[in-house]
Amino acid sequence: MDSTSAGVALKGATPLEMDARPDRMGEDFHLKTHMASDLQPQSFVMRLCPPFLRPYVLLARLDRPVPILLLMLPGLWGLLASMRDARPALHLWVIFALGAFLMRSAGCVINDLTDARLDARVARTSARPLAKGDLTRMQALWFLAILLTAALGLLFMLPPVCWAVGVLGAALVTLYPWAKRVTGLPQIVLALTYSWGVVMASFATLGALTKVHAFLYGVAVIWVFIFDTLYAHQDKEDDAVLGLGSSALTLGASTKPILLSLIIPMGGLAFWAGVETGRTTLYFAAVLVGCASLAKTIRTADLDAPEACKRAFQTSQVFGWMLLVGLMFD
Repeated sequence: MDSTSAGVALKGATPLEMDARPDRMGEDFHLKTHMASDLQPQSFVMRLCPPFLRPYVLLARLDRPVPILLLMLPGLWGLLASMRDARPALHLWVIFALGAFLMRSAGCVINDLTDARLDARVARTSARPLAKGDLTRMQALWFLAILLTAALGLLFMLPPVCWAVGVLGAALVTLYPWAKRVTGLPQIVLALTYSWGVVMASFATLGALTKVHAFLYGVAVIWVFIFDTLYAHQDKEDDAVLGLGSSALTLGASTKPILLSLIIPMGGLAFWAGVETGRTTLYFAAVLVGCASLAKTIRTADLDAPEACKRAFQTSQVFGWMLLVGLMFD
C-alpha cells in the first residue's frame, strides 16, 4: 500500500485504534510530508555527548534546548514579580532553572512513550529514538524515573506549601499526549502546563497565588497557546490523517484573526500586572514592543509552509523575553 492509499485508510481510525494495530500498514508505511526530521544530530550538545548517551539526549530533546528556556520563562516572571514583596533567595532561581530542564525532558519522554507508534509514521518524528527503535520502552521508562526522581528532590527543597502544587503541575505534563486524542484544542493543556512555573513561583515566595501571579499565569497561558498553535500548523496535514486533535486544525482559516485577538487580553493582563506592582515606563514599553512583535509574527506567517511556521514559532518567543526584561529592569 502506498502512502496516499494508507493515508485514506487511516482517516477513519482513531489514534487508539492505530496504537493497537501497529503493523496494519506494513513496516515501511509513513505519511507523506515535505518536512525533514526534527532532530539535530549535529548540534553542539550531541557533539559533546558520548555515543551511548546520544539516544537519551535526543529522547529528552536536549539537542534543541530553546524550549527549556521557554518553560523557564514563566517561572522567572513569577520570581521577578515577587520581588516587590519578597526577595527570592538564590537557591530558588537555581531550583526553577533545573526544574524547567528536568520537567521539559520528562515531558518529552512521556510524549514519546505515548506516541511512539504514531511518531514512526510521520517523517518529522520517525527518527526519534523510541520510534526508530534506538531505545526500548523499558530504557525510556528508567530514564523517565531518573528525571522524575530528580525533579521530586528539587520539589522537596521548596516550602511544603509548594508540594501539592508541584504534583498537580506534574500531572498536567502527563495529560498533553492524551489531550491530542480526545480534544481539538490540546494546545490549551500544553499552555496550562508550560505556564505552571508562575504558580509555583507565587507559592514558593509568598505562600499563595497572588493576584499579580494569576494575571501573569493568564499572560503565559495565552502566549504559549499562540506560539504552539503556530508550531502546530507544521503538522496539521499529518494530524488530520492520524485523527489527532490540534488547534491548527480546529481554528483552521480563522487561526490568524483568533490569535491576533488573543493578544488583547494577554497584553491587558500584562498591563494590569504592571499596575498592581507599581511598574513604570520601561515595563509597559517592553510589553508593548513584545505584543507588537507577536502581532507582526502572526500577520506575516505563512501557515501552509512548515518552515515558515517554525520561524513564526521562533520569533513569537520575543514577547516572553521582552516581558522578562520589563520585569527585571523596571
